[in-house]
Amino acid sequence: MLRQAELTLIDFNRTIQDTPKFVEGLKDYVTNNYGPDLAGAMKSVQNDKEAQGHSFDILDFIKKNVGEEEVVVFKEGFKTYCKNNNMRFLNPDTFEVFKKMDDAGKTYGILTTGSEESQTFQLEVSGVSDVPHHIVPRSDKGRMIAEEWLQDDGSFRVPPKFATDLGKGTFKSLLLADDKASAFADLPEGVWRDGVPLGAWGNHYIDMRYGVLPSQAGFLPENAVPISSLLEMGIPAEEVKETV
Repeated sequence: MLRQAELTLIDFNRTIQDTPKFVEGLKDYVTNNYGPDLAGAMKSVQNDKEAQGHSFDILDFIKKNVGEEEVVVFKEGFKTYCKNNNMRFLNPDTFEVFKKMDDAGKTYGILTTGSEESQTFQLEVSGVSDVPHHIVPRSDKGRMIAEEWLQDDGSFRVPPKFATDLGKGTFKSLLLADDKASAFADLPEGVWRDGVPLGAWGNHYIDMRYGVLPSQAGFLPENAVPISSLLEMGIPAEEVKETV
């Protein structure tokens, strides 16, 4: 039986977002509006970033290869293109997961890595910008949580703006769902006390339609488990021994 933490944090790229479809949509749009040469260069940079385990920043690419003044035009043009073609680039389970958590009164948000401008743009294109979200420049989320959010009493305090959007700022337990195993490195310990999960837990999500990328593979700590569907998110109580 899966239990839920007080706060569920869900990664965006390759977790909520169907990133391969997003990249394909970008390629089609860039090809049609800027030409195949720029689309090929974009795909090459995207592949290099992916191989290094980094997110591809399309707006930074447009700035460097077309010009900073083109970014606003590109953003609005791509949003219109997506709207006209009913394209949202989301994992098929996304809205069912959100509904289940809303119905259960659970607190959840998106924790994503990248530049503020680029990630906000992607959230808007995907239609999930109204979901509470926090954008960070670092991909080592477990270490960030341990260094910046973990309190002396074992609870977690999120940044003020994120707390306002979530409707609450301090949590006794959190669950992080992410596609990269490295995101769980140094994630604070998760424990059970009197049948209640405390501390931090992880779900390593892999979309098996696309297989496991080198940047996604790696060691998982004991408090992180693999999942292949966002509907599987949660803490598997039966696999954990209670502590006293």
